[in-house]
Formats: sequence, structure tokens, C-alpha cells
Amino acid sequence: MGVPINILQCFNLVKPVSNYLSFSTPPLAIYNYAAQVLAAIPEPIASVLISALQEVFEAVEQARDNKNQLKVLFARACDILKSLKVPQNFADETLQRSVETLVANMESLRDFAISLRNKNLFKAMLQSGDIKLTIEELERNLWSSCLAFQNSALILANQKLDDLWNLANDHNRNRISAEQLHSAKLEDQREQLAMIHEAVTALSSGATNTLDAILETINIDSTVTVTGMTALLERHETGRIQLQESVIKFLRAGIARINDQRSAKESEVVVKIKSWTVTAWEVDRGFLLGSDKTSFIRAGRWLGKSVGIVELKDAETTVRFVKDWKNLRSNRIQGFLGASTVDTPPFVLVQASHLNIAEYIKVTWKPNFRRLVLDLARALEYLHTRVPPVIHGALRPAVVDVDESGEVVLGSVGLRLQDLRIPGKDCVDLEQILYKWTAPELLDDWDHTTSPTMKSDIFSLGTIISELMIIIHERHPNQKFSLLTSIAKKCTLADPAARPTVSQVIEKLEEKLRSRDEVTDFLAVLPSAENITELTGLQNVDRWRVVPYVCKIRMSYMEHNDRLYVASAPLEGLTDHPLRQLCIEVKCHDQGKEYTTAHPRDGTWAWIELALLRENAEGKRTQVNLSQTLKGHPRGFMIEDTGYEIIRLPFADSTPRVHRANLDWRNPFIKEARKGDVIALHPKARFPGWVNHMYSAEMHVVTEQ
Repeated sequence: MGVPINILQCFNLVKPVSNYLSFSTPPLAIYNYAAQVLAAIPEPIASVLISALQEVFEAVEQARDNKNQLKVLFARACDILKSLKVPQNFADETLQRSVETLVANMESLRDFAISLRNKNLFKAMLQSGDIKLTIEELERNLWSSCLAFQNSALILANQKLDDLWNLANDHNRNRISAEQLHSAKLEDQREQLAMIHEAVTALSSGATNTLDAILETINIDSTVTVTGMTALLERHETGRIQLQESVIKFLRAGIARINDQRSAKESEVVVKIKSWTVTAWEVDRGFLLGSDKTSFIRAGRWLGKSVGIVELKDAETTVRFVKDWKNLRSNRIQGFLGASTVDTPPFVLVQASHLNIAEYIKVTWKPNFRRLVLDLARALEYLHTRVPPVIHGALRPAVVDVDESGEVVLGSVGLRLQDLRIPGKDCVDLEQILYKWTAPELLDDWDHTTSPTMKSDIFSLGTIISELMIIIHERHPNQKFSLLTSIAKKCTLADPAARPTVSQVIEKLEEKLRSRDEVTDFLAVLPSAENITELTGLQNVDRWRVVPYVCKIRMSYMEHNDRLYVASAPLEGLTDHPLRQLCIEVKCHDQGKEYTTAHPRDGTWAWIELALLRENAEGKRTQVNLSQTLKGHPRGFMIEDTGYEIIRLPFADSTPRVHRANLDWRNPFIKEARKGDVIALHPKARFPGWVNHMYSAEMHVVTEQ
């Protein structure tokens, strides 16, 4: 049902509205205020924007849980939209493109509100922190698209961004927004707890309607629901998490009620909770991590934290995997967090993954190669020296992680292809890819009856060393690795008995490293998955992979400094345009008020931009001229032809702030990126006195599998 507003009358009813919409104002009144302002823009832009805003309004009005936070987001969106000016160059192609971007961001708001309706009540409570992060990101994206609209809509340079920049740089205003969002979050939690308290209280009089209504929203198999509830209670009792008393009563009442409902039809649900038990009731499943097709770890969120998810073929395999892995206690082995045997498919939770060792080598200019190989060998030695020895069995670059500290972490111990939940048609292709990492004595075993051994692990170690040397030689053809070449040859001998032990490999490497000073990686990109949130806009998560790239080096950029800060590995995928999404987070600030002589009306001249590095016919990478390939699309104000602005820093602000930008599949930059391109992030500053101080940047690249 549409909103009762006459759009035609809006052209004659444009009245001055307050500079700030109160969050206590009813959503319909807020909508009408914003629609008045938008209606002053000539058609067809006005109708397009108002229609998109109406869809957001309807989605917010239909919200069931977390509706107060959605109302805050809607009020902020309307407050931003009402700052738009009537275009002076209406027919400009760039303006039309900026409208498309603005509408796309409004559709993202709508989709987010709709997605919250699909979450059950209790899951929405557990993930309230993730909801806050998403709201903040959507707000930033809308600001960015409104800035692009203003930049395209107004002609006079001094008028281009004055009003909107003053609004964006009003930190007191933004702080009020943060306070309102926090208050809305507390109000949502209060309402949710009140609903739970009402359901529990009603049970004393025999009324079960309210409890049944809440349990219906969970909409998961009863065995999974009871297991999930019981696991939460178990973790509360052991002190691993803290639950409020009303929540504890709700969980106990829910378990009893589900068993009562089932008793009439079948036997009571009896669950055996282990210390490691988790369920899909608590976990959100996301993209596959890493560009390697043999990597099977999926990004996930568990109780507000980023985790890795490995989906297995059956419960028996899951129990075996847990038994083998839970007792491995080494910071060189990927940590085990929990597992589910009641879900379909069953899964194991592990520490969040980062870049695998091959990806790390590709994006690090001068990696300390010998140290990386030594760390990998030490991780393998830890497994081989257990009693009894633990055989990895499927060693390859995809399972060798490099964490935030640049340390090697070995994952997927004992996990083979036949243990995973993979469609049969994909298994044949994957077996061919895994062929190069597999020892010849195992390749001759077509029935898979021969088990991997320590010697077969050594063969895989040798092939990894050889592969990494090939990657380094592509960038540094004159670099020699005589010792590593010798080790790789010995490890890959056809006769298993002739191969060295991992302890012998370590001894050779340590001798070499003791003979010279060990240097650290130069400009190493330190990956992190700490803040991976649910990426939006991609309907089938099975088709995509996400790879994080991070740099945490303090640097300052002034005019004419074009040095890149962080870059991705070359894009890979099945099609010519494999890129689907970019999520970027930077921490930075400009020179501050004390060192600024410019006036706010002159604009701010410190920003962050992206570039595409594409290989030419001579094999050299050069920046793509985006002014030609993205003609008609807004790329930023007074930037180079190869740049694409994503963040403009607040004016004369010396406080380090975190800024986020999300470019989805509808963005022209995403559409232009091709297979083999490298995405480069450049901090920028222009004019004397302007400085861009960088603290860190994180870039999550989502591509086809």
C-alpha cells in the first residue's frame, strides 16, 4: 500500500523545513518532509527518488525487530536527502549517472530493512552489533552518493559542495546521530526482552501463545533449535558468555515447549551438548575465503565475531574431524572454535582466515621467503611430532594462512576432498587441481585406499616451495634461492624413503638464517578478517569468494605523492569481469585545523581514491584512464584521469577517524574491472599545506569462484 502523498502538489508546497529532522518525529512525517524537498527537483529525477524513498519507508514500517534502529537510519537518510539542491545542468550525463548511484544506495537501505524481517527474534538480538555496523555503512554510502549528485548538479565551483560539506563535517551533528543510534539499539533490546519476559510470565497461567509466536519466528528444525538453546545455556553456565535472567528463562521455557509439542507426535528431543557444540541458530554463513579454488573455508559470523566455516559431508566426518583437531594446541595451527553435527550440512567453526601464503607472496613486494618457508616447516613439524603423529594429508597453498602478524598458520589438518560437502561435478575438477600437490605414491592409488604419510606431506611441502619460487621469479627474475631449490628437489623425489624429514628441512633452513641478519617484509600487506560483515547484493554466496588485503603502515601523503598504499592480487575468475564487490575501510586524517589556512567553502583537499592497474601488450601494468572508460560517471572533483574517489576526508580535522566505503556490482568501477587487473588504493592530497595522514587501510575483494 502506497504512502498517502500527492507528488504533483509537492511542486507547489515546497516550504522551508528545519535543518535537522528529529528522530522522535513519526516516519511518515519525516518521509513527507524529504519528499517535499525532492519534489522540487525536475522530473523524471524527482519521481525516481521519491519512489525509491517510498520503498524504503514501507520496508521500515513493516519491520518487526530492531525497528527503532531502522527508524533512526530512515530519519538520517531523509535528513541527508533533503540537503540536495535543484540541478543547474539538468541534462548532463554525469548527473544521470549520479542519480542511478543514489537510487542504488537507497535500494540497499530497502533491502537491509527487508533482510532484518527474515532474521528470527533471538538471532537479531545476538547480532545487534553487526546491525549497528551495517547501518553506519549504509549511512556513509548514502552520503557519498549525495555528494556525487551535488558535484554533478551545480555549476558554480564555489557553490558545488559548500552546504553539503558543512553538513558532513558537522561532527557534533554526527555525534548526535551516534547517540540516537545507541539509544535506538537499547530501546530495541528493551522491547525484545519485554516480549521474552511476557512470554515466560504467561506460562505461569498456562498461556503459551506468546512463546509459540516467538518460537515460530525461529523457523529452524526443532532438533537444531533445542541444541542451539541448550548450547547457549551451557556456555552461560561455564562463564563463556553472559545472558540476562529473562533470556535464560526464555531458553529453558523454549526447550520445554518444543519437547511438549513434539511429544504428541514423536519422541522428545534429547540432545547431548559437548563443549564445542554450536548450531546454525547462532551462525551466519557467508562467502568462500581466498581466491584459491581448493580453499573450502567460508566466511561467517558467530555471536558478533568473524569466523571461518568448513562444511562437511556428514555428522560422522564432523565428529572425526573435531576429535583430530580439538587437541592441537599451537599458534601455528588454525584454531578450532566449535562444530555442529545436527545441521544440514554439518560444519566446523575455525578462526577466521586471511591471505593464503601464495596470495601473500603476490601482494608483498619483498617477502621474507625463507622465514615463511621455515614457519611452514615448523607448523608441519608440530603435527609430525605428536604421539601418534598427525598427518596433514592435503598440504597446499590454500591451507597455509598468513595472519595479521605475518605469521604462518596451517589449517584444514587431516581434511581431504572426500570429507567435504562438494557437488560431484566439481570433485573431478578439484582433483585435477590437487594433482600437482599430491605425492606420486598416492596418485597411483585410484581407490583412495592408501593413507597419506609423513613422506607424502614432505612431497607437498616441496611442491609448495617450488610454486612460491615461481611467483617470486615473475617479479624478481634475478633473485636466486639455491638452498630452497635444493630442498624442494629433495622433498619431491619419487622415492618416499629418499625424502628428508621435516626436522632435517628445518635444520638446513635455520643454518642459512643464522648466517645472515633476518630482515622483515618490506611493505608487507598484513591481512585481517576481524571486521568482515555480511556483504550485501550477492544472492548466491556459493558463487563468490572474498579476499582481504590490509596495510597498517603509518605514512603521510602530500601533493604529487602518487605512491600506492595497498593493492590487491590480480583479479581471477571465469569471466572477463570477475569483480563483484569491494568493501574498504581506512583510518586517516588531514593536517588539522592548526595547520589549515583555507576556508571551508574552498573545499577539503585530502581524499582516498582507487585505480585499476592493467597489463599492456608489453607486459607492464599501467593505470587505466577512467575518464574515458567511465565517461559520464562521476569519479570525484578535480582528480586525475586514472582516479576514482571513494572517500573525501573531513575538513581540517586532526582526529584519526575510520571511514568505510562499499562498492557493489552496480558501481561503474566494479563493472570496468577486468580479469587480471590489480586494484590499487591511493591516499591523495592537493595544494600546499594539505596532508593525508594514513594509519591503516583494509580492502575486501569479492570475486567469482
